Amino acid sequence: NAIPTGFLYFPALVHYNKEKISIEKKEVIDNIKNSIKMNGIVNSDYLNLYDENIGKFIDISSRGKLNEEKVFSSDEIDSISSFVKKVLKEEADSILSGDIKINPIKDNKNDSCKYCLFNGICKFNEQEDSLRKYKSLKNKEALIKIEENLRK
Repeated sequence: NAIPTGFLYFPALVHYNKEKISIEKKEVIDNIKNSIKMNGIVNSDYLNLYDENIGKFIDISSRGKLNEEKVFSSDEIDSISSFVKKVLKEEADSILSGDIKINPIKDNKNDSCKYCLFNGICKFNEQEDSLRKYKSLKNKEALIKIEENLRK
């Protein structure tokens, strides 16, 4: 009966700026700490469990205030969790039933074929086969879509 207080992840790639020669060691360390903060969403009903150091480890604020796009209620967290479980079950059922269609995403920023190990044998043809488009949504917009999907 665990209640999630958030869904957090570390960045897979750390982006850093080239530093000036005259930069202080403390500034370099601060830049590194900022670049490896966890990202994701947190449960607003349990923020009191975190101490005042939360901002040092989790990127949930902007301009000194909690970012509304990263803070959700327990009910909203439950909706997200239910949706993830639903999608995982549907995808697993699909794979187990033999559906292994080629279904890549490609647009200006994303290309799921770029680093695919099976790219040379899958026979995907951009001119003949359809590509899925990646749609970027803010967290709250995604939540609305998730809740609509769960009501169906």
